[in-house]
Parts: sequence; C-alpha cells; structure tokens
Amino acid sequence: MMKVLKKTMAKWYLSLHASFLQTKLSIESKNKGNSSASQNFIHSKIPVLLICAATATGKTDFLLSTFNKTEHEIISADSLQVYKELSIGTAKPTLAERSCLPHHLIDIIEPKEEFGSGDFVRLADQAVLDIWNRGKKPIIAGGTGFFIKNFLYGLPPTPAVDEAIRSDLQ
Repeated sequence: MMKVLKKTMAKWYLSLHASFLQTKLSIESKNKGNSSASQNFIHSKIPVLLICAATATGKTDFLLSTFNKTEHEIISADSLQVYKELSIGTAKPTLAERSCLPHHLIDIIEPKEEFGSGDFVRLADQAVLDIWNRGKKPIIAGGTGFFIKNFLYGLPPTPAVDEAIRSDLQ
C-alpha cells in the first residue's frame, strides 16, 4: 500500500511540479474585503505547495524522498502534532526525519493548552514568511482540512464571546 501511495504521490507531484511551484499563491482576489484573510499573502505573493492527506498515509515518506532541506521546509497542518508528548496516533515525524527536512509547528505547545485554527493561521503565516525570507520554499503538509481552508481563505467571522454564558457554563 505504501509503495502504491508513494508512487501515486510522486507521479502527481512530478506532473505538477513545474507549473505549481511557479504559480504564485494569491488569495487576494478570493478575499476582497475579508480582513481576517492571511494578511501576509495579500501583501506578498509567495508560492506555497500543499500536500494534504489523512494521517498515516505516507506524507512524511513522500516529503523526505522528494524534497531536500537545502531548498524546502515543511509546515505541519496537523491539529495534534502541535502538542508536545502526543506522538502516539499522530504519525508525527521522528526527530531523525525532522533533521533531514526541517518541520515547523510540531511539538510547540503543552497538551493542556488550546490551539485553534486562528493560532495555526497566524503561526503558519509567520513560518511561510520566515522560510521564504531565508531563500527556501515552504510546503504545508497535513490532514487538518479546517486549518488549510482557513489558511487559504481566511478565518470565518465569529460572534463575540458572551462572558455571562461562559461563566454559567464553567
């Protein structure tokens, strides 16, 4: 199964490589008037490759066999890999794998802390700019579709928190 997936992903990547990496990701046209959109991308068009698939489908193996650390860095779009000490069941890249290809947004918060889509968008924007400014190509890889959707199209509008209701619920 892994061989088939890797072969399929490699074939897909190679067919899109030339055009996709040269295409500038610009969400400006999709987000006119949306102030919560990824501001960094509205003002600077940076090419970002997205590798999206479910947990434990071979994304890490594919990334390690296809990209190199001198040119690329990975931004994890996984809602569980951000948590320290939660390695079982998350298919988190090992330290050895992360030394072969730098990964961002892995093991960054304690399990008792909250981490939402807004946090991901803010930190992913910062990571993309940092990677790009160092002359490397950012790749967002993961399976948390909500994170990826909000990164691309901006956060949805949300109502203000009613502190009285929150207090009653606690």
